[in-house]
Amino acid sequence: MKILFAWEIGGNLGHIAKYLPLLRLLRERGHELLFASKEIELAQRLLAPEGIAHVQAPLVTRFTGGIREPASFADILAEIGFADADALAGLLSGWRNLFELFKPDVLVAEYAPATQFAARLYGVPCLSLSTGFEYPPNVRPFPLFRPWLKLSTETLLKKEAKLLDVANTVLMRQGIAPMSRLQDVLKTDRSLLTTLPELDHYGARKGANYIGPMFTLADGLTQDWAGLPGPRIFAYLRPYPELPYVLDALRDSNASVLAVVPGIGTERAAAYSNERVHVFEEPLKLAPLLRDMDLAITHGGHGLAGALLLHGVPMLTVPTNIEQYMMSSRLIQLGVGKQVIRNRVKMDFVSCMAQIAEAPSYRERARVISKKYADYDADRMVLRVANTIERLPRQDVMRLSGSETGAPLQH
Repeated sequence: MKILFAWEIGGNLGHIAKYLPLLRLLRERGHELLFASKEIELAQRLLAPEGIAHVQAPLVTRFTGGIREPASFADILAEIGFADADALAGLLSGWRNLFELFKPDVLVAEYAPATQFAARLYGVPCLSLSTGFEYPPNVRPFPLFRPWLKLSTETLLKKEAKLLDVANTVLMRQGIAPMSRLQDVLKTDRSLLTTLPELDHYGARKGANYIGPMFTLADGLTQDWAGLPGPRIFAYLRPYPELPYVLDALRDSNASVLAVVPGIGTERAAAYSNERVHVFEEPLKLAPLLRDMDLAITHGGHGLAGALLLHGVPMLTVPTNIEQYMMSSRLIQLGVGKQVIRNRVKMDFVSCMAQIAEAPSYRERARVISKKYADYDADRMVLRVANTIERLPRQDVMRLSGSETGAPLQH
């Protein structure tokens, strides 16, 4: 079987790294794999050593919506091409060409809405694997990311109507009947939510297929807490303007710190390191660190949050985008963490770190959830996903009706 993985939106290692166990299993089962990656350099770094073929995913290389702070998923669709008919047509054409070249039996979509739309348009069986954020509830309008904006339902529907007109223009050019809802562009044959109901960015959904978070604990450099006294803090951060203050605060604390900062550079990593604080550019294996970890400091990425929560580790987050902010808000609601808004880092970071360290309730609540999912097995979840991929039948594929242009691709 030929299996195409597609990633279109977002950044950082997690969009590929979390799939390594699944990719390895599918390859062991004899399947031919191709990963179409938004960031080709990350694909080279992570997939080339595994011997997994990868290509650049079709992308619109300019913003088409002009939206810096998305209010809902409609704004994200606008930014990737759904605000301009020519851009969207080109994007769909790019995916169709890739489908024709590789001839996938199944498409696995990782934050790839245009790919999902193309799969439905051209009859390629598609499985959506999402943490929740990238596969919003099937409601009209899409849920509001930023409730403090107090945008009316009418305003949100008008945004969606404009994008729906663009999508329908592209469909009608190909002789395909128009859609009635923008939400339909995200429809797939199967959708699995790789999260816990507690960590769904939009809140727990009735009838959703929650299968638990995808993460890998065994990949990365080997490091442990040996010789490092407590409290023990793990940090996973990206270079951003407030990073120096965070690293200074960690260095000035009485904690032992293992910090991963991809892109920080060897010299800066060394400058922030001492006998208690160790800064790394490369990811670390989480498996030997989780048991004795007292606190994790992250931006609020879902995959790491899932691994930490399942092991009862409280979190302090500094979100840098709306997805991370929504995840951080969920952690606060669960009582397992706190967040510091970027423009408050200098004022609040040290005090928030101290509050979590001094209040046992954060760890206690994290442990309650950890015990609830004590039977969770990431390897078993990977097996379930692999089996789902193998069972996706071509004859039952959901596609848009219309002319020959929208017919299934031929093998």
